[in-house]
Amino acid sequence: MTDSSNLANLLALFAIIPLCAAGGSLLIPRFQLLPRLHTHSLAALLAGIVNLILALWLMARTVQGTNLVLHVGGHHGPFGIVLVADVFSALLLLLTAVIYLGTVPFAIDVLDQRDRMGFYPLSLFLLMGVNGTFLAGDLFNLYVFFEILVITSFVLVTLGGQRDQIRGGLRFVVLNLLGSMVFLGAVAVAYGTLGTLNFAHIAVLLRQPNLPAWLVPMMAGLLFVAFAGKSALFPLHFWLPCSYHTTHPVVNALFGGLLTKVGLYSLFRLFPLLFPEQLAAWQPAFLALAGASMVVGTLGGLSGDTLRRALSFQIVSHIGFIFAGLALAGTRNGVLAVGLAPAILYLAHHMVVKTAVLMAGGAIELELQTGRVVPGPDGGTGGLLAHRQWLAIWFFLTALSLAGIPPFSGFTGKLGLLLLMISMEQWLLLAVAVLSSFVTLYMIMRLWQGAFWGAPPPVRNTDGPAAAPTRLGPGFGMLTLTPIAVLVGCSLLMGVFGESAWSVANQAAATLTDVEAYIDSVALAGHLADASH
Repeated sequence: MTDSSNLANLLALFAIIPLCAAGGSLLIPRFQLLPRLHTHSLAALLAGIVNLILALWLMARTVQGTNLVLHVGGHHGPFGIVLVADVFSALLLLLTAVIYLGTVPFAIDVLDQRDRMGFYPLSLFLLMGVNGTFLAGDLFNLYVFFEILVITSFVLVTLGGQRDQIRGGLRFVVLNLLGSMVFLGAVAVAYGTLGTLNFAHIAVLLRQPNLPAWLVPMMAGLLFVAFAGKSALFPLHFWLPCSYHTTHPVVNALFGGLLTKVGLYSLFRLFPLLFPEQLAAWQPAFLALAGASMVVGTLGGLSGDTLRRALSFQIVSHIGFIFAGLALAGTRNGVLAVGLAPAILYLAHHMVVKTAVLMAGGAIELELQTGRVVPGPDGGTGGLLAHRQWLAIWFFLTALSLAGIPPFSGFTGKLGLLLLMISMEQWLLLAVAVLSSFVTLYMIMRLWQGAFWGAPPPVRNTDGPAAAPTRLGPGFGMLTLTPIAVLVGCSLLMGVFGESAWSVANQAAATLTDVEAYIDSVALAGHLADASH
């Protein structure tokens, strides 16, 4: 069922609210309201709350079987701008809202005077880009929102102006702009040959028998390269570990939860809709890329010389897990929703838990004034356990969820993927996935030991003599730990109420594979069919 009534106009608020809040932050003078709250952070906090309320409302509507479609300005497809919300996009919008709202209080607590000047309006522009990506119904606006993400992310990467941040930011922007050029090439091919960029219209036109033989493989290949690069899928992953660990811990947590997911979302949205035959034909190559991403991310995390570098490498590994679900979905007679459901569930888990573990890792780094927490001969170098017990607990619990230990969400999604690999007889991929999970658990436990065990090391002043370790301010306890605890709680709820989580994942997978329903929800199928002649 499709709802294109006035309620659909609320979809525009997902872009309008962060845009207005960001613009207001730049126009309103920044002054202190409370010891840790000023006008810019208050604007971000209020926008995050409203965004979460909207996302909850949208999720409640879509799980009842109602898709919302907004034809902006009343102009219908294939040439008008259209925003589309189904269960899959609503789920990712809800997770984005939770992650963003959790990041704001974390930022209020740990950002210093120099970094916080531009963070809040930039983060709101980032939120607008992510929201718009999940709602876009055509290639052009998907490209526009991607570019908002790239531009905003580049500034956030370099926030603080340190040499390593500038170096990492240059790698980040160059490699992402190359991906954007490939994406733009795919847009040009689609419009030059089909005369439209609307997803539903393209799906109708690609069924015509007289299409050039090169068109579908070229469009699918260009879009795959563009989205795989933005997802940090092997071998286009190298920009992520080169740049993520150089950012401020707040930015690192925000990126880890959101940035690569827009590329994955696009792959999950477009390949079942536009290229189901390519999804089946390229399945061996896709499985190889998924397995290679698991291996590279795991080994890179194991060899990381700092805590956040190791955790950033682990993102690549988990991208491989999520992409494996999409690859396995094309093994029998086109697309199977059963292959997408565990991948969607694992995607939701990863967004929540990765944000939490990167927040905890950032808190450890800021507490110790170093990211090098590799255990020494005495068993540890950080010694935080004596006075940061709650931080130790939350970091430990995120480690269990990342490794797939029950009852956390990592177990539910990962078990579904492993069972799918067994049913498809993908034994090599299964072995890689299981081994990667055990190595992930070992790596996180090793980092935990290094950060919390042993005696605290002295921090040396530039003048020479050793000094006591520098600690965070008195607000560290509540504003830093509460978002981590909330995200860990979300992971636990997703695991404990696994049946409900599976139900939502299955609904989301069904919306991705029901091409006819998507076409009908965007516009009348007859209208699109007429427009194709």
